[in-house]
Amino acid sequence: MAAHGVGVINYYALASDFLSGKYRAKEDAGKSARGATVIERYLNARGMQILQALDAISEAYRVTPAQIALAWQMKHPTMYRTDCQRNVAGAARGTGGGDPVNPQRRGLSHPG
Repeated sequence: MAAHGVGVINYYALASDFLSGKYRAKEDAGKSARGATVIERYLNARGMQILQALDAISEAYRVTPAQIALAWQMKHPTMYRTDCQRNVAGAARGTGGGDPVNPQRRGLSHPG
């Protein structure tokens, strides 16, 4: 895509909070009004593999799964963030932990 000058604007950076780890079982559907939809869309074998990977990486770097998911997206040159993601990334910096891509730096790094 970059070769053609095309980028992606990801509105649902955290997959409606699924990538934050909020929804891990069918019983979690009651945590919000959109919970049932999130469970239906993402709580499957692939979704659980993704959460397991996020858990392992976030534990290794002592950050949240949401920070890992956002950092991954922000490090891709063709991925453009919405203002919502910038606000979430800013809030994530305040939760402690470091840059999961470059652990020597504090806070999530982001372009621009």
